[in-house]
Amino acid sequence: MTRGDISGTSYVNRVMRYRPIIWIGRFTVNHPDIKARPICVLRDTYGPQLPINNLYVSPDHNWSIHGVLVPSCELIDGSIFFKHVDAVKTEYYHIELDKPSVIVAEGILSVSYTNINNRYIFQHTIHKTH
Repeated sequence: MTRGDISGTSYVNRVMRYRPIIWIGRFTVNHPDIKARPICVLRDTYGPQLPINNLYVSPDHNWSIHGVLVPSCELIDGSIFFKHVDAVKTEYYHIELDKPSVIVAEGILSVSYTNINNRYIFQHTIHKTH
């Protein structure tokens, strides 16, 4: 269930709808350097249980903030958005829908994977046909 669609760098069409998953990819980073380390968004950042739990995302993961897409790395403030410096092994999962969309992750608005011709970096993929 999505919360809306993406157009360019904006969150638009805020209508809840089901969208099919067309691809899921997993990318593992062993001993990530500072650039690849996950970013933690602390529980309760946006209100009680928003996110529901601490949420770890890739530095380039986009969020919808006031309708504008913003990468996590631009939100680092050292207190509620910070690099997870103890990360030894990190697995990133990406979910692509039939259209770039806003979904809910741990109770907050997040953006689905957009294919930017980088699927070759994923070790394991699941393709789903319509």
